Amino acid sequence: MFSILAMADTLNYMIAGYAVIFGAALGYIASLVVRYRNAKRELDITKEIRGYRK
Repeated sequence: MFSILAMADTLNYMIAGYAVIFGAALGYIASLVVRYRNAKRELDITKEIRGYRK
C-alpha cells in the first residue's frame, strides 16, 4: 500500500519544464534582436536612397 508521506519524484520534470521555458524566452529575445537589426538596416538603406543625412 502507498504511504501518505511518500512524495512524488518530479524534480526532473520541473527542471525540464524550466529549461523549455527559458529556452523559449531566449529564442524569442534572439528573434527580436535579429528583427531589430534587419529593420534598422532597411531604414538606413531607405534613408540613403532618399538622400537623408544622418
